[in-house]
Amino acid sequence: MLLGCAAGWTDLSISTKETVAANRTIASDVVVTFSNGGCFDIADGVTLAVEGVFVAPPVPIFCAGSKGRVLFTTGLTKEIYPQWWGAAGDGSHDDGEANQECMYAYP
Repeated sequence: MLLGCAAGWTDLSISTKETVAANRTIASDVVVTFSNGGCFDIADGVTLAVEGVFVAPPVPIFCAGSKGRVLFTTGLTKEIYPQWWGAAGDGSHDDGEANQECMYAYP
């Protein structure tokens, strides 16, 4: 059962490009799901702190060219993927930057 279906949780569905222009925090009672290529475009110098849960397969959910930072702060999101930052994972592309962003996001 998806956590967002439990009592007390709020579901946030991202199905378009959503710009994050100022520091924001996704609260611990929020479950964020992604569909139809929806992604967060985080502005340069901006941090998106995630206290809640992200539910997404290993596909880009942070828009290409996004310059800001993501920080998963509570451990409620158990799995994160470099593909969320654009890693191809095919052995022929340089996934170094995406891997680094993934590691920075989950201290």
